[in-house]
Amino acid sequence: MQKRYTVLVFMLLLLLTGSFNLFSQNQNIVLRDTIRFPGQELSNVWGFKKGGKEYALVGASKGLVIVDVTDPANCFRVGVQLKDSINSSWREVRTFGNYAYITSEGLTPPGNPPPFGSQTGGLGIVDLSGLPGTPPTTVTKYHAAGASDPGIDNKLQRVHSLHVDSVRSMLYLYGATGVGCDGALRFSLSNPAAPVYKDKYCSNYVHDGYVHKDTLYAALIIAGKMAIVKFQTNPNDGVDTLPTLLGNITTPNAYTHNTWLSVNHQYAFTTDEKPNSFLAAYDVSDPTDIMLMDKIRTTTANSIVHNTYVKGNFAITSWYEDGMTITDVSRPGNLIQTGRFDTYQTPPFPVPGDHFEGAWGVYPYLPSGNLLVTNISENKDLSNADTGVLYILTPTYVPACFLEGSVKDSVTNANIIGASVAIQYSDPLNSTTTGLTGNYATGQPTAGTFNVVYSASGYVSQTVSVVLTNGAVTTRNVKLLQVGASSSIALSGNLAFGTVPVGSTLQRTFTISNPGNAPLVVSSISYPFPVFTGNWSGGIIPPSGSKIVTVTFAPLAQTVYSGHVTVNSNAGSGINTIAISGLGDPCPLNFTLTLNPADMETVSASNTLATMGNITVAASTTVVFRAGTSITLAPGFSAELGSDFIAYMQDCNSTLSAPANGGTGENEQRPRDGKFRVFEWVGSLFGRK
Repeated sequence: MQKRYTVLVFMLLLLLTGSFNLFSQNQNIVLRDTIRFPGQELSNVWGFKKGGKEYALVGASKGLVIVDVTDPANCFRVGVQLKDSINSSWREVRTFGNYAYITSEGLTPPGNPPPFGSQTGGLGIVDLSGLPGTPPTTVTKYHAAGASDPGIDNKLQRVHSLHVDSVRSMLYLYGATGVGCDGALRFSLSNPAAPVYKDKYCSNYVHDGYVHKDTLYAALIIAGKMAIVKFQTNPNDGVDTLPTLLGNITTPNAYTHNTWLSVNHQYAFTTDEKPNSFLAAYDVSDPTDIMLMDKIRTTTANSIVHNTYVKGNFAITSWYEDGMTITDVSRPGNLIQTGRFDTYQTPPFPVPGDHFEGAWGVYPYLPSGNLLVTNISENKDLSNADTGVLYILTPTYVPACFLEGSVKDSVTNANIIGASVAIQYSDPLNSTTTGLTGNYATGQPTAGTFNVVYSASGYVSQTVSVVLTNGAVTTRNVKLLQVGASSSIALSGNLAFGTVPVGSTLQRTFTISNPGNAPLVVSSISYPFPVFTGNWSGGIIPPSGSKIVTVTFAPLAQTVYSGHVTVNSNAGSGINTIAISGLGDPCPLNFTLTLNPADMETVSASNTLATMGNITVAASTTVVFRAGTSITLAPGFSAELGSDFIAYMQDCNSTLSAPANGGTGENEQRPRDGKFRVFEWVGSLFGRK
């Protein structure tokens, strides 16, 4: 944290001009209670639970304050403020077992006993085991007495921050003075009341850090990097070896303030304590090849991020003048803010050019799920008297609605770098730009159907409707048309089908061409009658491309079908119609040839007058015969056909024939009982005799 400075004259001018900022819109977080600390600034906060009670351990200017937050609507201070004779704006707190550990960069007032003089501070240790019945009353100061390193033994003075690795029972102190190492000092907490020095990393100043399995993810604020450092102990002799740097990476604003790991320890999250700074996500699965996945910031000008902590799929972050935020980090490559609460309202007398106000710390790990947020100070009058405020909040962790995809050139298919993707909704954070690969990733906490505008310099903007769902990824790949580019359409082919028997089909093709310099998007193809159908209903035809469409004509009646096929598209020029025609052939009669049961040698014909049908063999004695198709009779068989049938079939190309071994006698027709008898009918047309 950096100290603010007051410019009284500027504040008076703002009072006269009435320049005020309003709270930003709170989302998915509700206020339960506040505890005010008149005359004190607040720094970081941690939580503690014991005996069914929940407590806030608040770092205040004059020392540690314990607040009972079990009932979030009725919070109260417990016991006395635990003072250590240091009045400081910097305090960090962590716990291990029944102990709290407190660091400060403040100075002990003059007159402190030697050898530390006015530079002493040390690590504060508070025994919390008496809670809830007996609150602690004293702070034990620890200066690393008895450390195996003479340069550290009893020399520990100011400490910026700390971290407890509860799995390994280790305490890490960062940015210490007096010990000749402002990097990271490691202590064993095998006896929580008396830490034991183990080893140190001194290659860089370490501002803060997170540790997992002896691996430190260090915030090197001055170097502007996150460094991954491995602390090691020889398993054979228990001797600590020098820590090893595994890898590092420069963070977005090159002022790395704080780090934390994802639950699966594959990703690290960092904050940069600079104006317009980011919460960033990194893939640290390979420490030698750390990769930036995504970064996110608030929309307030000059806003500064401070501390982030991960709980499940969410990063809970204090963001100074923007209060605190909740970010869905389940997809580290697409960070989406899903909750926010502004704990800081610009006072009537804001400090110009300084944005280190508002929320310092946030604690998200209480069993109740409630959040603890420390607001540094609220200045209410010209005396600039500090009033720190502890906020107790209840969050709702809402999974984000993710929108991801790519934006490419519609003609060349090249990636469009820097294309804007904006969901048309009230949240200003739900917009993004494409990267070098043309890919984008964005989203928002609110589900529903929304318009998304895709735009880029030199391209025609495109608006797409999307459905967003909480906890789900919606993918939209978009291609943009260059300004001035236009598609065209040309149709070619012969769709004059001629005469086709009813019940039969015939196919022809036509070609859709795009002679333009932009993709031709065919939305539909319209035919004048349902007897015409195509095998392609639409799609995209690239510039200079074409598509062959097969059309089937299946007439239903003896009539002429004539009209135009219309191709509906985005074409800016060209003719989008082509003529189509066909004639239905009048042969709708079905009839059945049945073996005569009397002599088993003749076949009788009966008219069914069904309009259509296909040849089927229902049994060995029955054949369904349709006009326009051939049937062969067995040797020695004949057919009796009514004269009305012969007359009706004069224009139908149907044949009735006998096999080759059935004889080659003359085709004959003999009337009998008013009918025609056909003997050895071979290859002749009905009605042609």
